[in-house]
Amino acid sequence: MSDSKKAVKVLTQVASHANTIADTYRAALAPIKLGEHGVDMTAPEESTQGGKLALQHITLRAPTGLALVVGVVNAIEKTTELRTYPHVLKVYFERFHKAAPFSEEDYRAFVERTEGILGAFGITVKHADPPEGEEPALARAPAAEAAAPRRVGPIVLGGALVVVVVLALVAFAVLRSR
Repeated sequence: MSDSKKAVKVLTQVASHANTIADTYRAALAPIKLGEHGVDMTAPEESTQGGKLALQHITLRAPTGLALVVGVVNAIEKTTELRTYPHVLKVYFERFHKAAPFSEEDYRAFVERTEGILGAFGITVKHADPPEGEEPALARAPAAEAAAPRRVGPIVLGGALVVVVVLALVAFAVLRSR
């Protein structure tokens, strides 16, 4: 089928509004990075079935494609729930088994920017703490570890380089003895 004959996707009024919010949000937050994570918002591709499928997720997406949901937008009810930094730390640690690669200050700036954009659409934002009685896993970790992720790459690379050099020396010794 040629480009001129491709079917035009028709969105319902609710889906169209949700897509406008998501497009505006993505454009405004495209330059923002939290550690290595970009910010994204989902949008309905077709009908929301009268609003039943109207929830949109605010996610932090790593270059690997892994994503972490940090908020939920309901454009019909004009509400958003964003996870607090302690809640994000807890979920990040549980999911990825490492400290989040961004600071509380960076996350707070992201939240403020999100509130401003969604506020322009008349959407109110509330903040979700971790469930009662659950201490964030990283609250028990040393502050330095919580603030900075572990850097395994240089260690692995250095070890691999040592192995290559040793193998090259062994190969050279074997060839020389012949």
